[in-house]
Amino acid sequence: MKARGFTLIEVLVVIVLLGLMTFLLMQTMSQVMFLRFRFVSHLESLQVGRVQEHWYRQIVSSVITGLPAPASTGSSTSSSTSPKVFKGDEKKFSAMILNPLSGFIGAPTQIQMQIDQVGGKIQLTYSEGATSLVLGAWNADKAKLSYLDKKGEWKEEWPPMGRVPQLTPYGILFEVNDAAGPILWFASVQQRHSPWTEKQSGGMME
Repeated sequence: MKARGFTLIEVLVVIVLLGLMTFLLMQTMSQVMFLRFRFVSHLESLQVGRVQEHWYRQIVSSVITGLPAPASTGSSTSSSTSPKVFKGDEKKFSAMILNPLSGFIGAPTQIQMQIDQVGGKIQLTYSEGATSLVLGAWNADKAKLSYLDKKGEWKEEWPPMGRVPQLTPYGILFEVNDAAGPILWFASVQQRHSPWTEKQSGGMME
C-alpha cells in the first residue's frame, strides 16, 4: 500500500498555525516584559523618593539656632551674643544643622536648601560649602516652602514679619505639584537650640 504524504495545502495550514502561535507568544512575552519594566521603574522611583525624603528629614530635624560669631582679635569678651539665625522664604532657607549630608555628623554646618526651575523641572538643591546636591527633581512648575510657628500657623517667610522673632520654626513643609500627584515633605525641628546659645542665655530661650 502506497503511503500518503502531506498535501501542499496541509503544509501551508500548519505553517500559518505555527506563525500565529508564535505571534501570540511574542505578543504575550512583550506585554510581560513591558509590565515588568514599568513595575521595576515604579519600585525604583519609590525607593529613590524615600531616600530623598529621608535626607530632607535628616537635614530639617537637625536644624539648630546657630553658633555665636567669634570674638574679634584683641577683644576682652570671649564671644559675641549674636548667633547665626535661621532665615527662609518660599524658595529657599539657610540654617545651621548638626547632620550635614557630606560633612561630619554632629559638627555645626551652615547649609542652604533652594528650589530651582531647570529645564521645565523643579529641583530641590542642597548646598553645603562648595558641595551641591540635587535632592529631587519633578515634572512640575510650582513648589514652595512653608514654616510652622509655635502657634501652629504657617508662614511664608522666616522670621515672621511683625512678630517677635523665634529663632527657628517648629517645622518646615516642602510642597511640589508633580505630574504624578502632589508631594508633601514635612519635618519637625527636633533640636531648637544649640548648646552654645543655651549656655549664653542660661537655657531660657524660647
